[in-house]
Amino acid sequence: MFSTHLAVIPMRREPAHVSELVSQMLFGEQAQVLEEKDNWRLVETTHDQYQGWVDARQLRECSQNTRPFVLTTSVMPVQCVNGGVVMIPGGAFIHLKNETVESFYWAGETFNLLQPISHEIKRASIALAAHLFLGAPYLWGGRTIMGIDCSGFTQVVYRMAGVNIPRDAWQQAAIGIDVPLIGEAQTGDLAFFHNEENRIVHVGIVLRENAGEIIKIIHASGQVRIDQLDHQGIFNPQTSRYTHYLRMIRRTVSEPV
Repeated sequence: MFSTHLAVIPMRREPAHVSELVSQMLFGEQAQVLEEKDNWRLVETTHDQYQGWVDARQLRECSQNTRPFVLTTSVMPVQCVNGGVVMIPGGAFIHLKNETVESFYWAGETFNLLQPISHEIKRASIALAAHLFLGAPYLWGGRTIMGIDCSGFTQVVYRMAGVNIPRDAWQQAAIGIDVPLIGEAQTGDLAFFHNEENRIVHVGIVLRENAGEIIKIIHASGQVRIDQLDHQGIFNPQTSRYTHYLRMIRRTVSEPV
């Protein structure tokens, strides 16, 4: 098993620095090596089974006998035991062993750690985490406040609220339960949008405001922003036009039964 001790490392489609960025590994995430080629490793991340090529110099062997906690702040400086400060992005894993930090220490009062138990997480936690990313620039394959794509945004926000979901929008659309009417959508639901070929190409998080009377969406499009949402799709008030067309709404976080 391997992990990264850096804040974030790129995962690429092919074993080359000029290859397309398909995703990113965040601090503390673990992966298995599937293939080796020169100084590159094809890895599969353990939390979402996503594959990509990473620079072997950015990986290190790690123990599987650690308990992952989620760093819930958008950016947090951490002093590593071996020296140096790492600016850890929100949604990164902190691995604990025997209730103590295994590889670094932190000031416990400066941020919160949540165990990933989805049934105990309120929708308000998802909305709060999502707002931390407002204004973050869009980056294809990105998963941090310094650059993030639409499905990376929803995945990391859900993780910060203690819920693990897949990496890509089309994969996220296959989980949860269907919300047939937009009037039944709740804060924290995922809204999916299609292109002319009817392919899922975009995802965002539903927000209900003013006691649920106003439906909006927070999503990564150019930057992480909040727009209006209706049965047709996402309406941008600045340009006075629809930018994405609604395909479906899925509920991944359900109330306890």
